[in-house]
Formats: sequence, structure tokens, C-alpha cells
Amino acid sequence: MMGVSLIDNHLSFTPASQIIAAWEAAEEAMTPPDHARVKLVAARQLIKPRYDAQRLQRLTAQSWGVTPEHARRYVLYVAGLDMARWESPIHSFKPSERAAIKAAVVASVGMFERVLHAV
Repeated sequence: MMGVSLIDNHLSFTPASQIIAAWEAAEEAMTPPDHARVKLVAARQLIKPRYDAQRLQRLTAQSWGVTPEHARRYVLYVAGLDMARWESPIHSFKPSERAAIKAAVVASVGMFERVLHAV
């Protein structure tokens, strides 16, 4: 059985203005002083962003390069591009050609998934 003193001291019996004032006082107490903020800003500027465009370009080129020849030829065929370019690096394609390649891959994946489910 719960004691009466616990019910009397419950936050729901406290006026909202007192609760809000207590929260604001707690926030002010947790706010770091100015010298700490300066150090925090300096530390944040030293953090190197994780996004590295050159690394992503290398990974993209490597992914295209290690894709089997027949898969690259098929994707180029579905995209309506010359299949003889299967040895070309992915960055040699124009942005419009790369968009067509991506669309061909999405269409191919959908078709192969349907075949997989049928089997």
C-alpha cells in the first residue's frame, strides 16, 4: 500500500509555474561557462568531417571495376549504351549516361528478384 506522504509530494500537486522555474534553474546550472564554450567550439573545428568525396569516388570506381564483365555488359545494354564500353571507368560516363546505368540496374534488380521468387 502506498503511503500518503508519497501522494502529497507528487509533482502533479505542484503548481506548473514552480516546476517550470525548477527546470529553468536546472538548465542554467548545466549551461557551461564562456571559457568552456570557447574550448568546445575549438574542439569541434578540429573534428574532420566523415564525408570524404575522394574516398567515395575511389570506392565507386573500384565497385564498377570489380563487377563481372557480363554484368557490366548487360547493364550497359539495358541502359541503351555501347556494350563495348564495359572496360571504361565509371567516371568516364557522362552524368546522363550514369543516370541511365542506374535506372538499368534498378530495373534489372527488380527483374532478377521476380525470377528469384519464382524459383
